[in-house]
Amino acid sequence: MGFLVFAGLLGFNTIVVKFPFYGTNPGRLERLGGISVESFSSDTVTAYVNQDGLSRLISLGLSPQVIIPDITAHTKGLFDKGVYHTYEQVISIMTDSAAAHPNICKLDTIGLSVEGRLILAWRITDNPLSEEPEPEVRVMGNIHGDEVIGCEVPLYFGLHLLRNYGSDPVITRLVDSAEIWIVPMMNPDGHYHGYRENAHGVDLNRDAGYYWDGWGGSSSPFGEKESQVFFAHALTNEPAMEWVYHSAAWYVNYPWDYSPIDPPDSGLIRSLCEIYADSDYMQVVTNGYDWYQVCGSVQDAGEGLVGGYFITIETGQPSNGSDQIDSICARSTKALRGLISRAGWGAWGTVRDSLTGAPLMARVEFTPDRISVFTDSALGDYHKLLSPGTYTLRFCAQGHRPKEVSGVTVPPSGSVRVDADLAPDPDYNYGFRVIYITYTEDNDWNPDIRSRTWRTLGAPDGVYQSLGSQGEIVIDMGLDSAIVDDETNPDFRVYEGDASPESYSVYVSDDWRGDWVSCGTGTGSQDFEIPGSGGVYRYIRVVSAATQNTDSLAGFDLDAVRSYRRIGGAATQEAGSRLGAFSVSPSRGGLWLEIALPKAAPVSLSVYDATGRLALSEEMGVLSPGHHRVFVELGRGVWFLRVKAESETRTLKAAIVE
Repeated sequence: MGFLVFAGLLGFNTIVVKFPFYGTNPGRLERLGGISVESFSSDTVTAYVNQDGLSRLISLGLSPQVIIPDITAHTKGLFDKGVYHTYEQVISIMTDSAAAHPNICKLDTIGLSVEGRLILAWRITDNPLSEEPEPEVRVMGNIHGDEVIGCEVPLYFGLHLLRNYGSDPVITRLVDSAEIWIVPMMNPDGHYHGYRENAHGVDLNRDAGYYWDGWGGSSSPFGEKESQVFFAHALTNEPAMEWVYHSAAWYVNYPWDYSPIDPPDSGLIRSLCEIYADSDYMQVVTNGYDWYQVCGSVQDAGEGLVGGYFITIETGQPSNGSDQIDSICARSTKALRGLISRAGWGAWGTVRDSLTGAPLMARVEFTPDRISVFTDSALGDYHKLLSPGTYTLRFCAQGHRPKEVSGVTVPPSGSVRVDADLAPDPDYNYGFRVIYITYTEDNDWNPDIRSRTWRTLGAPDGVYQSLGSQGEIVIDMGLDSAIVDDETNPDFRVYEGDASPESYSVYVSDDWRGDWVSCGTGTGSQDFEIPGSGGVYRYIRVVSAATQNTDSLAGFDLDAVRSYRRIGGAATQEAGSRLGAFSVSPSRGGLWLEIALPKAAPVSLSVYDATGRLALSEEMGVLSPGHHRVFVELGRGVWFLRVKAESETRTLKAAIVE
């Protein structure tokens, strides 16, 4: 929601107001600055404002009524009653509970806040130190720091799992069959201070990178540390389902927030929401946009970029006694108990290299059209909740020939297993994943053209995404298909989706947050060369030129991006080994080492030059299961990297050209 200046930074109080509003989209008031819409119902808006925002509302004749004159003082008052847990208490509870249940719980620090506070997560499963081909679920809260009930619900649910495993058969089945992540405080600075935003004054629920538009004080897609933690954890774990807790209303809210168009999975999403609402005695299930528009929301980013089902739960936030808080937490826990098992319904399986049996980082596409999902990097497993019916699944991995499996019948309950072994194909190097896309306000949101970002991936097929006037998108080419500058020949190609060539600019980088290297402008499908000498770049940014069109075809129509050369490559490995996917990606000043561990293991790294001389030796310690990315500083030349995990050793060769 809109940029707010709060007492801890510039000496202004954050004020809660209500005012009548008879338009259809109060979210656009946030663009005025100093205004953050909290809820909209019965022609009444509840909003957070600073003094400037309050003055703007008054000048517009909206007659705002002050409900809470100082939200920070109000929130701290809730803690004074001994009802809600402080930051320190949450950290203590999570630490002590993980230590008390080591057989089913591992405590992870998944990141730090702006002010250095811990963002902790419980990993609750029957083998918390090992990766297993199970669906992953994330229960998260407190994105808005002052919405403290959003912390209590995940905390309560996590404790319910830990304390009832082994005695409650429902809980035991959940923990044995899924990997459940509990993240109570995504905004620990806001929680600590009683702020809605993070310590930079940014609303984290406007900072995510799916149709981002700079709302809520956000300077760039996933611009804040907490947002980057959320996104990195999602990309590493690929949750099949997520429940995100907020407060101030009684809604079960599903994507999209940015657009009136429902996602292609909307029928199934709505049925999940209705089951939750019935279990929790809630009455209102709504598409986010139908409530009020938001650009850059967490649930949209999860749905659009990860492919899981990301659903927002809005609850009340009582301030008059623990009974009401416990009631909300208990009702939410009841709903989650009945829904998390469904994360394993639909289709699932593993994707591997047909020659080596190594797990692959792959994308799984569906016909009829559904949002694509991605495999877990450690074991190559994917999980997609689907409605009953017959589907065609298409499996795509960089440097491998795609494979289709048709006639897949998904049962009404339970799942069907569909594995895929992909044959190597060094020429298949197309865009692998969308990292972010920006919002443009065009008049016609045709769902077949403007809201299917996954259609920019893979080989050109005439199915495309229109970027809108000055809209932009960033695409990840993948670990092994980064763009290599060979200095003499074209390095990559951008494909226009229709027969009407339009203009755009192109940039490359080895970090999706920048620094971007301009490769010039183009019109229609066109080859590009990276300027300068040498270089390897994993990410491509395409920015549409300005246009006067206001329909769904406005802006450049992106169909595909192709890298002409493949680098690195997964090392040969045996199935079931200590080392999962293992690759290197040369970069400026060194290279990125990528390791995916199926199980926790002590890992060491040795680097040798072309003569066999040892240049670097490092003990990396015991690494947890999952994906690890480490930058190794090295100069120009040919290098051999030897990675050892317990008794298993493998070697890769890499060349750094600058």
